[in-house]
Amino acid sequence: MIIVGGGKGHFEEPRISSPLADTPQWHDLLAARNSYYRNLTPELQAEFLKRTRLLTGRFHWISGDHHPITPDMKLLVSASAVQLLFGRPDADLGHYNTIVLYQDAYQNRLTLNYHKGEVNKREIVLSFKHFEEGYANDTDKVNLGLHEMTHALDLGTFLGHGKSYIGRRLLDNFINKAYPHFTAFQNGDTTFLRSYGATNFREFFAVVVEHFFEAPGEFTQQMPELYRELCLLLNQDPAAGIYRGISPTRFPNLDNNTPLPWSESAPTRHLTAISPHSNVTIKVLVSALIFFIYCAAQNGPHSLYLNLPFIVLLGGILWPTLVGAKQYLAITDTHFVVLSFRKKQKQAIHLKNIVMMDFERGLTHQSIYVCWFQQHQIQESVFKFNLSEDASHKLRQHLNSCGVTVMVDGKYESR
Repeated sequence: MIIVGGGKGHFEEPRISSPLADTPQWHDLLAARNSYYRNLTPELQAEFLKRTRLLTGRFHWISGDHHPITPDMKLLVSASAVQLLFGRPDADLGHYNTIVLYQDAYQNRLTLNYHKGEVNKREIVLSFKHFEEGYANDTDKVNLGLHEMTHALDLGTFLGHGKSYIGRRLLDNFINKAYPHFTAFQNGDTTFLRSYGATNFREFFAVVVEHFFEAPGEFTQQMPELYRELCLLLNQDPAAGIYRGISPTRFPNLDNNTPLPWSESAPTRHLTAISPHSNVTIKVLVSALIFFIYCAAQNGPHSLYLNLPFIVLLGGILWPTLVGAKQYLAITDTHFVVLSFRKKQKQAIHLKNIVMMDFERGLTHQSIYVCWFQQHQIQESVFKFNLSEDASHKLRQHLNSCGVTVMVDGKYESR
């Protein structure tokens, strides 16, 4: 549940609990209470424990009803956040660093209703009784911890990070791909998902995450396309027993991004582009060169002779700068390629691996953000070039024809 209003009005006289101390029973507790943790390899379990300990220390823990918050409670709640983000070490919950725990359902002062959990603008609030029930039955597709942590991931990404943050781009891509499934669900096209998910898209997102972890096998059969989008967003595939990365057998379209053997005769579409920083340097040098030539011409041959060394020096700097700034963007049938001015390959990304590309127009250049997979890990590259609007439009058209999701200034471009 998401509550839009402020945070601290929903509990009285909160008491901050003591910090969590290291204990050797962590592994045994998680192995007994968290089936996701039990399914991990020993190496991944060690990483899971480390991330849980760090996250537990980061959270500010508050008791909403004056009951003490035990180390075990902190550990289990933190583990639900780590489970959600385990495939994405780069991701976090944004500005959410406060957890308010109640022993049972509590009355919210804004709605006057009794809630089991919520996420407002400042805090994650949970009834620990209902949190435990979610992990006690890990096949009923109801998990309060995962549900509310998904809200925190959603709002934390939306409110706390700029456009260049890779998590925001992945979430934008998921929303774009998942929204048709949401509208179909509201129209009654599927009975697989819990009905609460039809409330709004944010509740839909939280509900499908619960199903993703608690019924992954059934999910792949009932809604395979939506399951695939969740795999791409969270970078894990629990149905295949993969908790870091995605299955190449489930997603055969992904390429391993092996180096592209570049040849001038390869069928491509070329675009010449100039680095914006070099472009500014070129303008300054050209202006200075014109100024010296003008001053020398105004003062006669003798002045021209005196200024000749400066003119030669500026020309010597300008020429390699002009040549070195020249770069190429090339699109083959399979790759998006960035080439140097001598047409040496700088970077090649397989088109099938691109999650999305965003063309952001500035005053002096265009920034091209590329979100893509490299050996089943999420990567982001940013290229800044001076492209004409016509050249940029043709490039986007070709990318669209190759099935690449394209955005312009944060808005999806229709194919």
